Amino acid sequence: MERTNTIKDFFDQQLRLWPEALARYEALKNVKARQVGQLLLQHNPARIVSTGADIKKAVSGKRPCFLCSSNRPKEQFAVDLGCAEILVNPYPILHQHYTIPLKLHKPQEISLFEECISAIFDLDSSLMIFYNGPHCGASAPDHAHLQAGTSGLLPIQRLWNNDVEWLKEYNGTQVGLVKAYACPVIAVKGKPRIETLPFIGNDVNIITWLEQGEQIALLFPRSKHRPACYDHGTLVSPGALDMGGLIITPQEKDFNELDEKAVTDILKEVSMTETEVRNIINKIR
Repeated sequence: MERTNTIKDFFDQQLRLWPEALARYEALKNVKARQVGQLLLQHNPARIVSTGADIKKAVSGKRPCFLCSSNRPKEQFAVDLGCAEILVNPYPILHQHYTIPLKLHKPQEISLFEECISAIFDLDSSLMIFYNGPHCGASAPDHAHLQAGTSGLLPIQRLWNNDVEWLKEYNGTQVGLVKAYACPVIAVKGKPRIETLPFIGNDVNIITWLEQGEQIALLFPRSKHRPACYDHGTLVSPGALDMGGLIITPQEKDFNELDEKAVTDILKEVSMTETEVRNIINKIR
């Protein structure tokens, strides 16, 4: 691949050299979407690969790790970040969608990404970066990775600041509880270095981006991996983007049938309660 000057250049060159991935990004332009209250449903059949992933096989090593360089498609190239690499995600939700795995095969853990998040923003400050904990939507919990992509598409990015109860300060950042949203959310504003915040834990989804010179990080503490309806055929398996209000439905029947209450109930079911989240914030020292 030619030397590139920007992440977008890399993205464009990668798609020119990878027809299969290009076809999925072209198909993304025609996916159906509809508003349900605060939230947005996206019917994206290609995402069945992730939504239906058997993470037990990943954890037990019964399937090859598709994030390890030796197992990647020959068409897939990378941007070197030092300890990690930026890859174009071949099963996109966003118009630009990247996966950022560690070079070493280690289990999913946010603390492994010290310096990586700031390095990604240094390359492209317009990106949104997100993280799925090992039991919170990560389809490859055996290999630590972030994701990144087009910012500004998630409902939570428009809604989060409408009603925030700022409760604590920590190392120069403000920490608060986002209210009037489908589920409890921790907001961190300033320069949070989220990969080092001691109160996060690993059962969490994280979405972070830059806004008017400040870094915003939204944390979604989780109580469970998948909602009960998943085992009854409604294939919604929330990751960070779903928690942020973009609900991915690989099955058309789910896209057509889910309403605001059903989707809100799913997000609440997999989240900690407001009391539990408030307790996390109040314990910050």
